[in-house]
Amino acid sequence: MGKKGRKNGCPVNIRNWVVSILDVATQQFVRIYGLTSLTRTIEGETEDGSADTDIWAEPYITKRSSSCDLEGDKKVIEATGEVDPGQEMLNEYAEMSGCDSDCTLKFVDPYGHGWIADYVVTSAEESSDDSDNSVTWSLEQVGEAEPIQYVQVKAVAAKRRHGGGHTGNEGRRQPEAHRRGVHARKCVESAIPRDQQQAKRCSGVGYHRERLYAHGGW
Repeated sequence: MGKKGRKNGCPVNIRNWVVSILDVATQQFVRIYGLTSLTRTIEGETEDGSADTDIWAEPYITKRSSSCDLEGDKKVIEATGEVDPGQEMLNEYAEMSGCDSDCTLKFVDPYGHGWIADYVVTSAEESSDDSDNSVTWSLEQVGEAEPIQYVQVKAVAAKRRHGGGHTGNEGRRQPEAHRRGVHARKCVESAIPRDQQQAKRCSGVGYHRERLYAHGGW
């Protein structure tokens, strides 16, 4: 009995997202582990552009703003007892003020779409009950987000390794025409005395021309 194929693929959730925070010391993004929920909101400030005599309002957007709420389980590294580095950086930014409190986060969804933006951590909350310890961060976006360029994968190529990991031409099967050409060249060279081979190698054109005649070329 054959296997039943999935028609709709596997479900995706927050665990398939990659949320990272920039470490300014190393200029590398550090992934935030343990997230269980992510909510992004885009809002707008409006004004009424209609005349005083109009009954219906005509709102238009004057400003855009965005916020993000992150929830997760508190992650602790068992070997060291330290909090997950990504979560710890969010906690540190939650206690800062001024321009030093700006942090850069990168969000990538399960399909490869994402954005990078600066945020301020307006609040951080930690709660505990009889089942687990949870943490929540509220962030407000600073300025406009930068979309991450989406690159669609159209083909995948695999390299076959030969001879203990070398990826060169060692052990690779050459085309039949190439093998015939090499064999014919060796036969022609073996039919010419060695001293004449050396002399013709020095002359260059004559040697290659004679090889082509012998091989049926020109």
